[in-house]
Amino acid sequence: MGISLVDHYDSFTARLIEGSNKILNATRKVRANFMVCGIGVANVIELMRNFDGSGIANVVGPHFLGTLNKNIRVYVAPDYPANEYILGYKGSSMLDAGAFYCPYMPIASTDLIMDANFRGQRGWATMYGKVLLNSKMYIKGVITP
Repeated sequence: MGISLVDHYDSFTARLIEGSNKILNATRKVRANFMVCGIGVANVIELMRNFDGSGIANVVGPHFLGTLNKNIRVYVAPDYPANEYILGYKGSSMLDAGAFYCPYMPIASTDLIMDANFRGQRGWATMYGKVLLNSKMYIKGVITP
């Protein structure tokens, strides 16, 4: 009798724990508590024995998939490369953040403009700043099929 897929994916769990411990070693205070991944990584995670799914089905776009190892929240981003993932830490205050996204002009639209063929066009704009302050709080990984 061969090895099951669930047993095979336990080696990926070990890699995630190693990544979380690298974040702990680099920051000396936190471990990973979230993961953003592509569809290929999500396929692997959903087969892992220590994964607890969110129970939400038929979701379109980026969404919360579930919890891994009881403390890593997993998010799937369909536009992210399929076999890549990011482990990171997000704290409860701005002092515990490694990256910031700061919009200073919310989404604004122009008036609807009609052309000679009665096709309406509208413009959209926003302004924001983003900065990575502590890269030690994040680790990027790739799985190979």
